[in-house]
Amino acid sequence: MSKTTVSKLQIAQAKECAHRCERYALGLDTIIKMCKVVLPLGQYTQLPDDFKLAQKKDMGVIIRDLESMLHDVKTLKNAKTDKADNLQKQREEGLKNA
Repeated sequence: MSKTTVSKLQIAQAKECAHRCERYALGLDTIIKMCKVVLPLGQYTQLPDDFKLAQKKDMGVIIRDLESMLHDVKTLKNAKTDKADNLQKQREEGLKNA
């Protein structure tokens, strides 16, 4: 029976992916907050009603899309973090049994 030890590179790659996902999530969160800040600016009372409605609707779609993207990247980050943890445990077990 051959034993395969998880490499440090595999663990590092999973951790790096999780780290980059976290940075991407922070960027998306910042963009969402900025969109929510400008949303009321398009509702200025002196703007035409059809323009205000279109802006509110369009910005709402953008915000929901960004929130969906944020959810997806957080899910991926969690999966990569779990993978890194599992690889680390496998490596420790492999080294202990070697």
